[in-house]
Amino acid sequence: APLKAELLSAGIRYVFLGKELGARPADLSCYVGGKALYEKIAATDLFSAGLKRVIQGAETYQIALMCAEKDPITCHRTILVCQHLVKSGLEINHILNDGSLESHQDLEERLLSSHGLNDSQIKQPKQLSLFDDPTSMDNWDNCSREDRLKEVYHRQGDTIAYLAKGVGSRE
Repeated sequence: APLKAELLSAGIRYVFLGKELGARPADLSCYVGGKALYEKIAATDLFSAGLKRVIQGAETYQIALMCAEKDPITCHRTILVCQHLVKSGLEINHILNDGSLESHQDLEERLLSSHGLNDSQIKQPKQLSLFDDPTSMDNWDNCSREDRLKEVYHRQGDTIAYLAKGVGSRE
């Protein structure tokens, strides 16, 4: 564990919580068609225990969830874990590739924008074709920010979720 030793020498304690908060759980009920579903992972007792441990740890320590992704939007720690931690009242900041910080609220706005669901995007008039059925189109105009966030977390989770080898195209 070279990382653990290096962090310890810098006065940083490393605690592995991959079993509790990881995106590839051993619990097979969290997979559909070989794909890990974040909603199912988040509903497990193990995940709840991991969140509780982070929340309790944050009462005494400054906590950092480490990630190798360049953009936190593509990391399961943001999409799976942080959306639940922020509900507990924790202040969450993401360290970006250039070293700057992005608040979790700003990240959520960026996530909404990337899926076309921020406030200004849903208020834009939509040009329909003669062949569009207006009743079948997504209507987000009257949906709360919370509902739109739930949708974009689901979409992004589906995009970045682990897919078991031999199932689909990602390996």
